[in-house]
Amino acid sequence: MGLQLRLTRAAGIDPAILDLPAERLHEAFSGPTLIDLSKPDKRPLFVAVLLHGNEISGWDAVRFQLKEQSVAALPSMYLFIGNIEAAKFNRRHLNGQLDFNRVWSGENFDKTNWAQEVMEEIIPKRPWFMLDIHNTTAPNPHHSVISDTRAKTLSAAREFSDIAVYAHQPHGFLSRRCSEFTTSITIEVGMPTDDTSTQRAQSFLKRVVTQGSFPSRDSTDLRIFRSKIRVVLEDAAKMNEQQVPRFASSLRSLNFERVARGTKFATLKPSSGRLIAFDEEMNDVTDTYLDINGDAISLRNDVVMSMYTEDPRIALQDCVCYFLEPWST
Repeated sequence: MGLQLRLTRAAGIDPAILDLPAERLHEAFSGPTLIDLSKPDKRPLFVAVLLHGNEISGWDAVRFQLKEQSVAALPSMYLFIGNIEAAKFNRRHLNGQLDFNRVWSGENFDKTNWAQEVMEEIIPKRPWFMLDIHNTTAPNPHHSVISDTRAKTLSAAREFSDIAVYAHQPHGFLSRRCSEFTTSITIEVGMPTDDTSTQRAQSFLKRVVTQGSFPSRDSTDLRIFRSKIRVVLEDAAKMNEQQVPRFASSLRSLNFERVARGTKFATLKPSSGRLIAFDEEMNDVTDTYLDINGDAISLRNDVVMSMYTEDPRIALQDCVCYFLEPWST
C-alpha cells in the first residue's frame, strides 16, 4: 500500500478544503499532496503536516491560519500534507504503509517515489525555512527537534520553546533531510486531544508567516537534550498488540524528567517480544539501560525520557521511548 502511493500536486488551494478536518481530507486529495503557494522570485517557506495521520494539530493550525490570512497575503510557501489515508482512520500509519516520517533518506527513500518527487521540487526552490508540525502520543512539554546546532537553527528552536532535542535517529525523518539545505526544525506541540496544541502550532506558524524570516533570537537559555537511545520492540513487524508488554502508566507524566534507577518500566507477557535499546549507531545497549528479571523490566540507570508511550500500536509502529542526555553546544 505505502509503496504504491502517488504524489498529488496542486497549484493553490480551494478555500472549501480549509473546512475539512484531517479525517476528511481524503475527500479532496487521493494521497500525499504538495500544494504550491509560491510566488515568483521569492524563496518559499516549506511547511509539512500530517506525516503521521493521527497528529492533526499541524493541519488544523494551517487551515485556521489560511482562513485568517488570505493566500494572497501569505509569503511564498509550499505546503506538504502527508498521510491522508491514515488520517481518515486516525492512525499514525496504516498496516502495509511505511512511516511517512522515515522515508526521506536511505533505503526507504529509494522505495517512495512520492518522497523523491517532493525533494526534487523543493530543493531547487531554496526554501528559507522548513517547519514540520507533530503531536505527541503522551504528555510531553512542547519542544522542537533539531538536527544541527547552527545559530539559525537554535534561534528558530528557541522561538518556539525553551526545550529542544538534538536528534540523528531514527533515520529518514523529514526535518533532518531538509537540514541539509535549509534551516529546518520539527515542533512537537503536545497531544492532539489538547486544544492548546493547535493553538500553540498556529501561534508559531503565524509568527513565521508574518515575519517572513527569522530574526536573530538569543538562544542561550535553550535547554538542549541529545536523543541518545531509542527503545523498541524486537521483531515488531511480526507482533500483534496483544504481545506488547504492559508499560508502567506512572511513567507517562515523567517525560523530560529524571527517572531513577530501579523504576519499574514494563511487565512482559508470556508471548511478549523483547525490548531493545539501540544507540545512534544501532548498537544494542539494552544491558546498560534495562534490567530484565523474569517478567519485570526496570531501569538499570537514571534516565531522562521523551515520547514514552503506553499505546501498543505506537510501540509497534515506532518505539516505546527515547532516553536523552543533556547536550551543550
